[in-house]
Amino acid sequence: MHSALFISGPAPFLERIGTRSQDSLNEGSSAGKVGIMAEQTPDEFIWCEDCGQYHDSECPELGPLVTVQDSYVLSRARSSLPSSLEIRPGSDGREGVFVLRRLVKRTRFGPFEAKRVPHLEQEGAFPLKIFQKDSVVVALDSSNEEDCNWMMLVRPASEHTHQNLTAYQLDGDVYFNTSQDVLPGAELRVWYGAFYAKKMEKHMLKPPLQPAPPPEGPETSEETAAYVPPVAEKNLAGNLLSHLDEVRTAAVLLVDPLLPQEESLVGPEEQEGGPPRSPAGPKESAGPGQES
Repeated sequence: MHSALFISGPAPFLERIGTRSQDSLNEGSSAGKVGIMAEQTPDEFIWCEDCGQYHDSECPELGPLVTVQDSYVLSRARSSLPSSLEIRPGSDGREGVFVLRRLVKRTRFGPFEAKRVPHLEQEGAFPLKIFQKDSVVVALDSSNEEDCNWMMLVRPASEHTHQNLTAYQLDGDVYFNTSQDVLPGAELRVWYGAFYAKKMEKHMLKPPLQPAPPPEGPETSEETAAYVPPVAEKNLAGNLLSHLDEVRTAAVLLVDPLLPQEESLVGPEEQEGGPPRSPAGPKESAGPGQES
């Protein structure tokens, strides 16, 4: 046995392999040579078909190998995305599913594809379950993109105004339906339907309570701007007419025949058409010795 067999290290090993390969060429076939070298060569050495030697890296005579890498393969979830949708980051930087072409109301997507397990170790923001007829409940594990279709990438809605998809169970599968027309550029956001939410023991996304409209203002009088009910306004008109009648009656009753009348300033002659009587002048005072 050669002493080179007891020497460790790449250089002595290559020298030993080269010696054995040359001996093998002289003694036997190339197949036997390769078999002997394969048995005595560590896995980290590369066999060069051109020079017939093992190397720990590239061949010093031929240079490096040309390496061709595999093309990028999308996951099952991403490769199943419909052509009318796209996956991209949203305004908040988080990835979601966005619409490229208008979706009309009542457009259905599904079924939701995922691994079915008895229970989830940790529920996410939007867990899904299948309620079977035999009272058995199975959960959909949407944690792995290789086990699911694109529907696992749809983000759940957090507010009523964000929701445009409704999740529900039909037979033994879960589907998403559009609850309104969805325009291009909008992100798909999903939440449970009413019946499915009850089964899942989840709350419904409800619109915010609108403030009550102010009560309609009552009818008012133009002059006083005070509230006048319609019936009271009609009675008021009748009261005004009654008051006018009372005023007219009072004007007639002012002249009472039982009361003493003032003396008339017109004499009887004037009343009969005679000449007017000259007004009486002031009385002259009686002089001394005259009777008054």
